[in-house]
Amino acid sequence: MRTPLEIHLLGPVEITHKNQPLNIRRRIERVILYILAVEHQPVTRTKLIDILWPEAGQGDPRAALRTALSRLRNELPEPDLLITELDHARLDIDRCEIDLLRFRNFYQSLQNILTAYQENQTLPTQIVQQIIEALNLWRGNDIIDGDNFSNYSRFESWRLSLNRELGQQRKFLMEKLIQHYQAAGCPELALE
Repeated sequence: MRTPLEIHLLGPVEITHKNQPLNIRRRIERVILYILAVEHQPVTRTKLIDILWPEAGQGDPRAALRTALSRLRNELPEPDLLITELDHARLDIDRCEIDLLRFRNFYQSLQNILTAYQENQTLPTQIVQQIIEALNLWRGNDIIDGDNFSNYSRFESWRLSLNRELGQQRKFLMEKLIQHYQAAGCPELALE
């Protein structure tokens, strides 16, 4: 079995392979990697171009994207982690561990269950453990933090919108955990 590429986006970005940091040198390739990791499905080249080069007068954006995808592929520990097919690009998600996707999966599985519980009810231990595991994936308050995206205004808008969405999901889980601890008579745990 191959060692997965680990991509941590919930807080400061950290990319590792075989417990070694992976440094993607150029910002454009990092941005593409972040988009593909978050989307976790094929992304059209048109969408990538719209996010990265919204101004039509910036040369040949398709050629620039081809170059950036080629550079990204060369920077990855296993070039076939980046798959380009016809007009789409994607990561081989089965060979990646992405904290943001794990958080989304936790949230989706917990959301309906948690809305059924009243504020004054304790939650089953397994549910509490899943909430804690989901919240522990976060290593900061903002996603894809620690880089300057001022040259990529559409990407920054996309990132901020995603940050608001995930922040609301995180807040929902935190509130349910706090309500659980209060109902269990352990308000001091709610402060952690």
